Amino acid sequence: MPNPDAPAPAPVAVTLQCIPNFDPHGDPTAIATKWTKWVRDFESFAIASGVQNDTQKRQLFLHCAGSSVHDIFDTFQNTGNTYDNAKDKLQEYFQRQENKSYKRHLFRKE
Repeated sequence: MPNPDAPAPAPVAVTLQCIPNFDPHGDPTAIATKWTKWVRDFESFAIASGVQNDTQKRQLFLHCAGSSVHDIFDTFQNTGNTYDNAKDKLQEYFQRQENKSYKRHLFRKE
């Protein structure tokens, strides 16, 4: 039986590599789905990295997304100052890209 008075084990330092950057120039018909999966992977990475500060999480998010995504983000207005603001703005952007591609496909199909 474990001794309740024993000191807790020391935390283990883990160094994680950042997840791969997101490629915003891929297949436009699947870009929103790929973005959603990338965000899921980022959120797992952020939790595993121990990031709790929202400002730090937002900056890490933009850094991990890569310079192409950061360049896209820099064109937005009213991006707020939270992680969720940044994530939502980029989600809207990639959703619109996928919708534009789908609408073009329907137009050409007629």
